[in-house]
Amino acid sequence: MSGPSDYPQALVPRFAPEPNANIVLYDGAIEVTQRSTMRKGMGQVLLRWLPAPQIRLAVRFDEHFFVDVGEEASVLLVGVGVSVKPLLTGYSADDRGLMLEGILEEAVDLGDATAFTSVQSSIRPQALFGRCCR
Repeated sequence: MSGPSDYPQALVPRFAPEPNANIVLYDGAIEVTQRSTMRKGMGQVLLRWLPAPQIRLAVRFDEHFFVDVGEEASVLLVGVGVSVKPLLTGYSADDRGLMLEGILEEAVDLGDATAFTSVQSSIRPQALFGRCCR
């Protein structure tokens, strides 16, 4: 069976790793403060494309504690020194600790756009799905 490495160069898929995959914007230490109590965990800020584009937050804590998803919180992305306000959307607990999730409600500047050397965008050809692409 052939794979992408067997395709001619013009047909090699450019998706990395696949279309609509989450894009990690931050990965590292995160401090969450709620009701004057600060907790430190490890987590990510992601651009999630589906079902609708959102900037999502996911933080894992090594301990269990009460989280009020309806209450205001603040988040510090320790590695870049950026503070943001999340909308906490849920949490789950297991034997390893607590996982907290949320959506960032405001714009976040996580770096310098001049660090990009290129951006690739792929547009699916409409002709493959029954409509002509002009």
